[in-house]
Amino acid sequence: MMIKGKIIASRKRLASLLIIFLWLTLPSCQYLSNVIRQLNIRKPVVQVTNARVAGIGFDQITLNFAVGVENPNTIGLTLDGFDYELMINGESFLQGKREEIIQLKAGENSQFDFPLTLKFAEIVKTFNTLTSGDSSRYEIYLGLLFDIPVLGKTRIPVNHSGYFPLVKFPRVSVSGLKLEKLSITGAFMVLQVKVENPNDFQLLFENLDYRLRVNGNEWVSGSAANTMSVDGKGNNILNIPVNLDFLSLGSQIYSLIRSGDRLNYEFSGASNIKGTGPLSDNETVPFNLSGTINLSR
Repeated sequence: MMIKGKIIASRKRLASLLIIFLWLTLPSCQYLSNVIRQLNIRKPVVQVTNARVAGIGFDQITLNFAVGVENPNTIGLTLDGFDYELMINGESFLQGKREEIIQLKAGENSQFDFPLTLKFAEIVKTFNTLTSGDSSRYEIYLGLLFDIPVLGKTRIPVNHSGYFPLVKFPRVSVSGLKLEKLSITGAFMVLQVKVENPNDFQLLFENLDYRLRVNGNEWVSGSAANTMSVDGKGNNILNIPVNLDFLSLGSQIYSLIRSGDRLNYEFSGASNIKGTGPLSDNETVPFNLSGTINLSR
């Protein structure tokens, strides 16, 4: 009986302590609610106001997202950074965090830029289906972390979707070497270089520097100053003149040409390329080709 009486007494003391705790805390909770109600504290409004291609080349693209933040409160707020995830074709491609500290005054609107650079080689390696595409869909998910008085640390999500172009390198190949004239002292040939444009916009080739070696001997080097255009999904042929002087190159070159054997060639150089679409800046693209070729007549 004594044990039972002690248990009942302990329960009464516990209930008394609970009543005292609630009596002390409930007024403070009510006070806090009154403060929040009087201040009318609301979460900031966040949106991606603009998304654009800030830079693009044959190897990478930079997307820039302008993020707008509106503070609807009568007190200041602090942006303590954000996390992000980029999705390409519905799959996660890039994740990370950025420290972006912004002090927002009461009723203030602010904006910050979030640039993101993507390597085309990494995109194509991850998504093989994009090798033949001209563009890709993306979704960007941001989580902005705010330090809000009374509410504390608060994460506010925002997202945006769109498309970005996929730029591909042009393909350069040697399609032929044609003999136009042959004499005891020299020969005149035309080297035919095929340029293919896998993009859906036109490319302009300017100031092509080149060097041709055949069977280990340098046959010609120089620069083609004329501009050649290649339409989107099209190709064009660049004819390069090759003048050979047997007195300086040796009589073995004459015998090689007369033999009709296949020739081992190395063709290298670089060209300035400008696009009429998203690729607006000039880019220097090198090439280095080798193989065998027949001399046609």
